[in-house]
Amino acid sequence: MFVIFQTLFFIARLLILFFTGHAAILAEIYPEPPEPATTDRYPVIELSREAQRMAGLQTMEARPVRHRPEFMAYGKAVNLQPLLALRHQYLQALTDGSSAQAKLIQSREGMKRVQDLLTHGVAPKRRLQEQQSQWRVDQSQVDASHYRLQAIVNEARLNWGEPLTGWAMTADSGHLDAFLSGQDILLQITLPSGRRLADGIRTIFVDAAGNRGKAREAGFVSQAPQTDAPIQGISYFFRTQAREILPGMSVSAWIPEDRTALEGVAVPTSAVLWSMDQQFVYVKNGEKRFSRRLLETPAPMGDGYFISGTILPGEQVVTVGGQLLLSEELRGKIAEDDD
Repeated sequence: MFVIFQTLFFIARLLILFFTGHAAILAEIYPEPPEPATTDRYPVIELSREAQRMAGLQTMEARPVRHRPEFMAYGKAVNLQPLLALRHQYLQALTDGSSAQAKLIQSREGMKRVQDLLTHGVAPKRRLQEQQSQWRVDQSQVDASHYRLQAIVNEARLNWGEPLTGWAMTADSGHLDAFLSGQDILLQITLPSGRRLADGIRTIFVDAAGNRGKAREAGFVSQAPQTDAPIQGISYFFRTQAREILPGMSVSAWIPEDRTALEGVAVPTSAVLWSMDQQFVYVKNGEKRFSRRLLETPAPMGDGYFISGTILPGEQVVTVGGQLLLSEELRGKIAEDDD
């Protein structure tokens, strides 16, 4: 019995050694698939240089830039006809005032002459009274012209503010020439409720089609004394040389939040992809390796985006072929899920 037990124990040991060795040999021949490498929780995509060439994949070096954060506002191109009408009234009142002043001087001198004649007994007292009456009429005309001028200036200030009123209420039209020739367009931009233009901001960007990449510069003129009723925010006047914007047109505006510029990189629009309501780019990590970088809040600028922190200056960003890399990534994920 003991012999039988030893024999069975010996056979069992041989079987364990056999299968253990066999498993080791199989492990060498058929190794376990490695875990996919990841960067920022996304897998690394490997693509041969030939595959990259056939796919037309292109990259560019991310260039360092400085960018000021912006927020959007809306406004309109203003028709200057009402201001020009006030200017015409002002100049007319100015001319009438000059004429009234000349008459007042004449009547004052006449009254003085009659006073001298009356002193020497040459002129009757009634003539002096007539001259004094004419002087009072001329004085009232001068006062009326002064009140008329002041009323026109006050109306202009209430509707247009101090700088534009100053430009219009002068005999010299030099400040308005650029508007009259169509070289400059006046804009009234109304900021969202609760927003103000930061101190020192003198330049914004505007476009009638809402395209940040084609936006033109607009220079600060003044705060507007009235606002756009539907928006209920503070309004400002700006001037721009964007001749494609005509009076009455609505415009989109991009307003710098402050004068502090952030450090980051610029990438073209073609580099930024969308998936699952997220924006991202692909970065080339080696000759054959690419990985996805999630973008938190890319800011539109020019013909691309400003990115801070996610991508370093000098890194190679995929500008053409990103959709192919996304397809490869998703295909690999589906294959893992099937396993």
